Amino acid sequence: MKRSFNRAISANSRFVSHQWLSATNPDPTFQQLTVLQTALKNILAGAELKRPPADELIWGRMKSPTVADFQQVFLWYDYFSIPQSAARAEERRAAIDSICSFVSRCFFFVILCPTLRHEEGYLVSRATWAQRGWTRMERMAQELGREDVCVISVQMASHPTLDTSIGGVGDPGRAPGMGHFTVDDDRKPLGSVMHQLIGSKLASFLVKGDFHNYRFLMCLQGRCLGGLGTGPLEALAPGFSTEIDPFSEPDAFVVARFLHETGFKHVRERDAAGWTPICYAVLKDDPFLVEALVNSRADVNDSISKGKYEAKLPRHLPILQIACAYHCNRAMCALLSARANVNAQAGIGGTALTVAAAYNNMDAVQLLAKADVDPDIDVFPGTSAFKVACGHSGPETIREMMRLFPVNLRFSLHCGLAFFAEGHTVRYLIEARADINEQLSIPMRKGTWWAVLKALSLRHRFSPSPLTYLAYHHRGATPLMFSIMTGNFEAACILVAAGARSDLRNYRGRTAQDMVEELGAPISLDRGYLEALGLAATSLPRCSQEESAEVDYLISESV
Repeated sequence: MKRSFNRAISANSRFVSHQWLSATNPDPTFQQLTVLQTALKNILAGAELKRPPADELIWGRMKSPTVADFQQVFLWYDYFSIPQSAARAEERRAAIDSICSFVSRCFFFVILCPTLRHEEGYLVSRATWAQRGWTRMERMAQELGREDVCVISVQMASHPTLDTSIGGVGDPGRAPGMGHFTVDDDRKPLGSVMHQLIGSKLASFLVKGDFHNYRFLMCLQGRCLGGLGTGPLEALAPGFSTEIDPFSEPDAFVVARFLHETGFKHVRERDAAGWTPICYAVLKDDPFLVEALVNSRADVNDSISKGKYEAKLPRHLPILQIACAYHCNRAMCALLSARANVNAQAGIGGTALTVAAAYNNMDAVQLLAKADVDPDIDVFPGTSAFKVACGHSGPETIREMMRLFPVNLRFSLHCGLAFFAEGHTVRYLIEARADINEQLSIPMRKGTWWAVLKALSLRHRFSPSPLTYLAYHHRGATPLMFSIMTGNFEAACILVAAGARSDLRNYRGRTAQDMVEELGAPISLDRGYLEALGLAATSLPRCSQEESAEVDYLISESV
């Protein structure tokens, strides 16, 4: 039964973001709807919404929604909530334009992304959902709407998970304008929609006196608007006047205007959130502004003194790393030209190369290589930048790191799968000859990793979680086991299709099939399951002769 949407029911509302399975009908045979219904039934029956192991490792355990939160559920499922008839184009456009308003009012945001086949023959999955322009727009509306929103990812009906994926507002990998649109003209009206969302959020921050988030979004909005052909909004700080001549003293004029727009009194002032003017300035990706601030005695090696959890920015993160994270590569060039310390580390270790790897910033990898970054500096608890790339970057960035630095493919699949590497990354690592049957072994000399896994393994006996289960079973585990333990079932299918063995046993005597049964994983490790999904024949496209030669060269250089 449909109900009129209003603020009174928004606390119990779930906005469902999904992809269409045909050109004219979002779900011709109700495959997605069936997955959604089953997932909700499982949650109501007591199925726990779990966080990925990597999230718990980095951020610790956090409160999750309970069954009580789902006793009264209102679903905003766009095609059913607002029919989109092609014959009534004006009403259809008005309905589509209102979607962001509904998203911003819903407490729960559900990513419905089971691996299914589109009528045109290709597979849709979580990876393709993240590339769609419209779904990116919905996610952006969610992030610029409520601050207390809960994001749930439904890839398998029996395994819905809480989603806290890296990035957030301003992540170039989420900019709606940089996503894929089936009809390219759909991109055009999004500029004005984004302006409304950003303007409303900026005004809201000012009303609440939240000056840090106002400054953060004001400087970062250009990254949100990428690909839309529209410029950023002007700062909401009227009354700027100065006696500085912009023609004779352009640096001083630009600095004075930026300080006025951000509400700072001088270039070294630090606000309550631990940020200085230059920390915000790098987010604008304006090299002239960065140079002007440095010339005005801003610290080129400055860092934020407090962490920003919602943006996944740890405390003591240097501004060079902030620029890497948001692909502000022109600002990076300005910092490097001013002799910023290319090997400066955050509070958890790692350099700008680590951040470039975590945020799939291939151009930054190239810039840092030219600046002689040290690729051997690890991030907590002892992970190299290359291993970080295996979990967070695409094949292009991984290939570039293999070309520029000496790397070791040992345990690269394990590291990638621990951080939920996407299917195309797993395919590339296999093509690059990572061992699909390699069994993990972390010696005691890898002190921090060994100690962390040992402690988590002990904790599993009295307080189990997905992370402690992985730690308890990590020794001798294969990449296939890791894909099952982390819930990366797409990767599991790819590994089986590539010939991964399911009969190998880890240190505790478990096989991959044992883990499937223990965890209730909704997959089968036989060929028939893959053929049903259409993965068996398409999982591992062969390299061209040129690509094979390149892989041979990269491997010979890295061994």
